[in-house]
Amino acid sequence: MVGFMHGRSGGSRNHLGRVLLLLLVAVIFLLSTAGGAGAIEINRVTPAPGAVVEEEKPTVYIYFTLAKKEELNPGKLKVFLNDKDVSWKCLSLPQSVSLEPSFRFPEGTNTIRVLYDRGEGDPLRYEWSFTIKTKETVKSGLTHNAADTLFEGDMLEVSLKAEPGGKASFSIGSLKQGIAMEEESTGLYKGKYRVSRDDTLKNEKITARFTSREGSATDYEAEKPVKIAGYFFKVRIMKPLNDSKVDSYFDIEGKTRPGAKVSIAPQTGFMGSFGTNVPSGAQGAIEVMADENGFFKLHYGFPIKLPGTQHRFIVSAWDKDGNRSIPYVFSVKVK
Repeated sequence: MVGFMHGRSGGSRNHLGRVLLLLLVAVIFLLSTAGGAGAIEINRVTPAPGAVVEEEKPTVYIYFTLAKKEELNPGKLKVFLNDKDVSWKCLSLPQSVSLEPSFRFPEGTNTIRVLYDRGEGDPLRYEWSFTIKTKETVKSGLTHNAADTLFEGDMLEVSLKAEPGGKASFSIGSLKQGIAMEEESTGLYKGKYRVSRDDTLKNEKITARFTSREGSATDYEAEKPVKIAGYFFKVRIMKPLNDSKVDSYFDIEGKTRPGAKVSIAPQTGFMGSFGTNVPSGAQGAIEVMADENGFFKLHYGFPIKLPGTQHRFIVSAWDKDGNRSIPYVFSVKVK
């Protein structure tokens, strides 16, 4: 009898143990399931909440903390910029989202709102704001000398009027950026750039950035755009000017590619006899060599002055590789 009662007591304890074990497993499963549904949050964003951003097109990043082995589902994510849905412009990664805009953000306060609804539990909602405040661009005080197209060897000269004692640099559109300028006199900053053979630019702006002694920066923009065609091989005559009056003996000064051979062919005829055609030959041409900077000079004279005549010069150059320049033609009259 005693043995029988002992056996029943042992069996009850084993049954109770199995029940408790099953309950424990069920509780663990329920806890893990509940944790997976709610374990999502946003842990970091950029630009930071309340930040003041000087860029017009800042990239927005949103970083998530997710449950183990869970990845973002882009189909369940919505991103709004100032209440406008920009979700389709976002790039989604397993644990982050980025918005790299091709558009400019509005000046002032911008608000990003995020909604992520997995279809179970409460949706994730997050919102923050930052301020866009770009530097003011001043459209006065910056000038340059590029009234016409600049060619290879031409010098672009840029001037800026600003506060004394600061630092300044200028940029040539998409061609060159951050070229240093020197304060040549009080509040007058100047910089130069010589056009090279590979330089090409079509109607782009000259800009400058000035930083004061206190560290504040101001951007400037010149009113006139600039054109650069460095690939054209040309000769430029700086003296005398076309159709100017000269003495019987005078200097012809010009500029072309460094080390080029320059041919200057004079022609004399009666007024209006030349027409508009430029002969391809160079009969009676005088040759001079351009120096290492491309400058050349020829002293020329008319021993006899004939009434009713005009004088024309056809100038061409050949560089060290045998390339020929576009001919330059100019006329003069003897005083």
